[in-house]
Amino acid sequence: MKFVGFILFLAGLTVAAWYAAYIPYSEEPALGLDRVSLWASQAGLPFAGGMMLMIAGAIIARVANKPLSAKRGDEAEGAPSGSEIADASLLLQEIAAEIQALETSGLPKGAKPLADAIEVILEERVPAFLDHRQRLIEALGLEKFAEMIGHFATMERGAARAWSALTDEAWDEVEPSLARAKRAAEAARGAMVS
Repeated sequence: MKFVGFILFLAGLTVAAWYAAYIPYSEEPALGLDRVSLWASQAGLPFAGGMMLMIAGAIIARVANKPLSAKRGDEAEGAPSGSEIADASLLLQEIAAEIQALETSGLPKGAKPLADAIEVILEERVPAFLDHRQRLIEALGLEKFAEMIGHFATMERGAARAWSALTDEAWDEVEPSLARAKRAAEAARGAMVS
């Protein structure tokens, strides 16, 4: 539906632009308001039609972009439930615990299992948490969510850098990257519960 609104908006923009630039034809040269009146009589109606298409397209795209709860006008029905927020909070705690449990001792023998553990976190656990984004924004508010997701992103980058260092055998980079990921995971968890 958002795509239909976008297409209507572009079509309206094109039509309105064509007719806005229209030079009216007249047997005698028209100046000032006479020229505007002449333009309005020759191109005003198609121009107005283009403007209406633009407005309709913008409204359709805007309505299609709203959450379902806002479309229904029923805030209680679309509001994030306590269990959804608790699920997201529990998932964040589990991710933080998994990050904290990662150990770098025994490298390079332990490199493959450590890389596999990080890969599971990055490919399965992180996307599962990010699926709760919209509900978390609604529940926490944008400011608190932004603080938490900033720490979460730092954790994700640190873990990804540690994984990359493991696969590239850059052993000296693994420990600092994991340490950053661990600090950021705790900060994200703290920001979520505060």
